[in-house]
Amino acid sequence: SDLAHEVQHAGGMGLTVDGLAVDLPKMVSWKDGIVERLTSGVAYLCKQNGVEVVHGEAHFLTDRSLSVATEHGPLEIEFEQAVIATGSRPMELPAIPFDGAKVIGSTEALSLPEVPGKMVVIGGGYIGLELGTVYAKLGSEVTVVEFLPSLLPDLDPEVGKALTRKLKKLKVKLLVKHRAESFEPGEPSTLLVRGPKDEEVRLEADVVLMSVGRVPNTESLGLEAAGVATDDKGFITVDDRQRTSAAGIYAIGDVAGGALLAHKAYQEAKVAAEVIAGMPAAFDNQVPAVIYTDPEVAWVGLTEQEAKDQGHNVTTGSFQFKASGRAMTLDATDGFIKAIADADSKQLLGVV
Repeated sequence: SDLAHEVQHAGGMGLTVDGLAVDLPKMVSWKDGIVERLTSGVAYLCKQNGVEVVHGEAHFLTDRSLSVATEHGPLEIEFEQAVIATGSRPMELPAIPFDGAKVIGSTEALSLPEVPGKMVVIGGGYIGLELGTVYAKLGSEVTVVEFLPSLLPDLDPEVGKALTRKLKKLKVKLLVKHRAESFEPGEPSTLLVRGPKDEEVRLEADVVLMSVGRVPNTESLGLEAAGVATDDKGFITVDDRQRTSAAGIYAIGDVAGGALLAHKAYQEAKVAAEVIAGMPAAFDNQVPAVIYTDPEVAWVGLTEQEAKDQGHNVTTGSFQFKASGRAMTLDATDGFIKAIADADSKQLLGVV
């Protein structure tokens, strides 16, 4: 979002970033090069530390063995401890399946061959708003379709209001209380949306970005054979030491549910490794989170409403960015900081 703040659409694939011409496919190629360097670096670390890497699709046979379908045939592996870290993937609507070109997820959105003229984002959550903001700044005509009555309903209402104001400045069209029903491919394609009064709305779209949530990669793991329990959404249930319902089997990252954030996964991995090594460790569920929109949104702890629901005598304090000299020099005075505390104990409960 910080980079996109300096980007001006100059027609077609021509972009200007800080006065320099940029070609989007070259940016994608540059990104792929960095990813290759990072993954090869991890592979090197594994090799140097005596870690054997087996490529293939695995599923549990028992709570102490699994089978991996490799290119050379099935390989059975026995273990004392296992860590499940299979991640998650974008969720799709049954009536609007992914096709990788016209209907895409967040992965494809990071490497589009060109900036779409019209982009419709289904879902006004973190990922949809982040990518919608970026493409709006790159020159796309962006429409966000959200089923709920407001953006980011789980956060402080002031956050949603501040973000809504900025999105409107970027000329992003917001359709709240609307649900996406069907998709008709074409040039351009058409997305059928139903409004709060059951009215029919047809939206033209060069690309539809699906961001209605993510689902865990657990279906083919054979968790039942290992005795690993999941919740009603398929996420593996764990305790504060990352232990699953099966002794000796742990789960970390997106597949373990909660906040689907990389830094949370890193900390969960550290906790699991320390527990396996016999060290005292536990995961603290107070996870800082951020949404890379404009303005950016970051928070940790309880919201004001959550604190009230838990019975706290809540007091709050806030500071508007428009009174900040630093914000003025950056021409970024949209936004605020808000602290939530217990008025009796003076304990800080949350910050946004």
